[in-house]
Amino acid sequence: MEFLFNPYALTLLVSSTMVLGLSFYIGLKLEDSVRWIAFTMISFSLWGFFYGVELTQTSIDSMLFLTKLQYIGLVMAPACWVMFSLKYTGYDNSSSKWVYPSLFIFPILIYSIVLTNSFHHLHYKSNWLITSGPFPMLGIEKGPMYMVQVIYSYFFYFWGTYILWRRFQFANKHYKLQTRLLILGGLVCPYRDWET
Repeated sequence: MEFLFNPYALTLLVSSTMVLGLSFYIGLKLEDSVRWIAFTMISFSLWGFFYGVELTQTSIDSMLFLTKLQYIGLVMAPACWVMFSLKYTGYDNSSSKWVYPSLFIFPILIYSIVLTNSFHHLHYKSNWLITSGPFPMLGIEKGPMYMVQVIYSYFFYFWGTYILWRRFQFANKHYKLQTRLLILGGLVCPYRDWET
């Protein structure tokens, strides 16, 4: 792998590394329900870090390899967010033990499709190298599963945020402020250029 550093890549690499460190600290210090916010942040960190590394690459093969690593975080973040929302709001799954594990079925399916894309082209129909900008980038033609993945991601982000809003709209003052900050984070986090 050849690296061609640029300000965009460095910004992503530095910020995602800092968030990753903070996430591990949170994950080790806090209880199970809040630990899932750390898993969400770790997912975003992996996504951002490997996207930053992708922006330093000059070959399409390296970019496609790094895209597969990005997708670990990209597909896991929405499920982790919903898991956090359910656990944080005290959802009792004792009568429905399948609820928590089922949140991760779709991310695993999407990731499997991304890993095997060269056999069926359901996620990316085609890809090429864009060299007209300040640094090389991966160009893609989206396949049908690409939009399914985008819809899944946004649905899960908004579903998790709705769970938080619904549960704590009548909470005491302390929890209301805390929940407003979490909801704001839930609305801001999913925004990204969906070109990867």
